[in-house]
Amino acid sequence: MRGGKQGGTDNDHQAAVDWLMRLRNDASGDQDWVDFDAWLEASPRHKAAYDDTLAVWSEIDQIAPAIKSRLDQTGSPARLIPRQASPNRMTRWGLGGALAAAAVALTVMPFAGSFLYPQQAYETARGETRTVVLSDGSKVHMNAGSRLTVRMTRGERQVTMSDAEAVFDVTKDPKRPFLITVGDRVVRVVGTEFDVSRRGGDLAVTVRRGIVEVRPHGSSDDAVRLLPGQRLDHAAGQATRISAVDPEDAFAWRNDRLVYRGQPLSVVVAELNRHFAQPVSLADPQTGKQSFSGVLVLDDEKAVVERLSLLAPISVMPSGAGFVMRSLGASNR
Repeated sequence: MRGGKQGGTDNDHQAAVDWLMRLRNDASGDQDWVDFDAWLEASPRHKAAYDDTLAVWSEIDQIAPAIKSRLDQTGSPARLIPRQASPNRMTRWGLGGALAAAAVALTVMPFAGSFLYPQQAYETARGETRTVVLSDGSKVHMNAGSRLTVRMTRGERQVTMSDAEAVFDVTKDPKRPFLITVGDRVVRVVGTEFDVSRRGGDLAVTVRRGIVEVRPHGSSDDAVRLLPGQRLDHAAGQATRISAVDPEDAFAWRNDRLVYRGQPLSVVVAELNRHFAQPVSLADPQTGKQSFSGVLVLDDEKAVVERLSLLAPISVMPSGAGFVMRSLGASNR
């Protein structure tokens, strides 16, 4: 435990508490985290004060169920004192103030952990890509039409993806694994670079650097370790497939290119609709099943669909505000 001035002044501690309040607010955004990092790096006392703040809240978190139970019964937690709390730290903060803070925290949220480690949501719109720099220095490059959430705790770095694709460049930290929950699978890394795509319930993980582990959610059984140049494909309820690939194919979207190797046109159309405003549709299910291999450069939408019609045996016709693709059939090729 830090003591004396090394742990920061009362003003430093109050500022640390203010930062916790600010960062847990639903209205907080990227600029708040940038400002927080600047405050944290401005003085060693700030880091020490913030560590003390987290330690106190960790102690509160340990007694959270007991405090909540007392609040439910009597509305007052006055007799509940953290047994593990450091006397010096609790004296510096003021025992009454610490307990009052515990009561407030538990009336505002179910558990103190949600306060200490707020969940941040990130989203990209159609045609938008975005790079998010996390507090540990890891970078998340989000593809168009993606949504994910992030929570950074002392022991883990947690990401949850629903319908999304992102390239992760993870800062190495053996003490805090980086976990990505995608459907019924968890991707676990320490420090590496890889692409994760979850579209329509289908998961694809492609590794460019380092080692990535993919395992069933809630279980260490059937864990798969991926090396650079390997790709995992998985759909819920189906067998997992591992293949050797050129990882640059999966990363190509970051350079405004889409690379396909024997994939159905339905997948191509879905991806185009995430990048362009004018909707592209398929005339019939059979057209969507048609296999396509090629590279599409994402510039002007009309030019993209016209080039696609030259690379695949399809016709593309304007329809309302968008385009309709129709298979020419083997006899018309």
